[in-house]
Amino acid sequence: MELGVIAVFAGWASGCTSGDVGDGDDHGFVKVRLFALSDPRTFDGTVRVDVSLEYGQCLSDFYAGSGVALQQSGLEGEPIFARWQSELCAVDLDAPAECEAIAIAQDLEPGPGTLRLEYEVTDLGDTQQLAVGPIPRQSLTGCPPVMELAPALVSGFGATGEKLWETLTFEPAEAEVDQGESIQIRADLVED
Repeated sequence: MELGVIAVFAGWASGCTSGDVGDGDDHGFVKVRLFALSDPRTFDGTVRVDVSLEYGQCLSDFYAGSGVALQQSGLEGEPIFARWQSELCAVDLDAPAECEAIAIAQDLEPGPGTLRLEYEVTDLGDTQQLAVGPIPRQSLTGCPPVMELAPALVSGFGATGEKLWETLTFEPAEAEVDQGESIQIRADLVED
């Protein structure tokens, strides 16, 4: 496999509007956009994309305190996470990837909490987007809901589970939900 570079841009959504995923649950989502910079075949063979974000201190404190019921395993959180998983690939994006969110996992211990998502993708192409959520908005948390990028933020995998490409660098390292700022992530194809 040739060595290539891709970039992933994560744009933070300005919020769901009526009829969007999570309508009425006061959660937002993150948009991840994939770009092939040097080889137009960068995404060839990608059938699964994994995305991982870490909760900032505000969100960690929220889920440990007043937001316990909104945790993925919580009484109110379980249906929210299930609805988001079933609807994430149907949100209104500029260039949506053809996908299905096959797993959302929230890990709140130990250390900073993590939100991990797995998507099955079909014909993943340059500049396509994935929505990542649910992430509580400030109206729920009472403080700025900052997401921090985990070490292996975005990775692509082939049909037999082999990693095809992975994140190398990203900037900035954090963003506030609904802020509208983009995060740029640079990744390389994994060498044979």
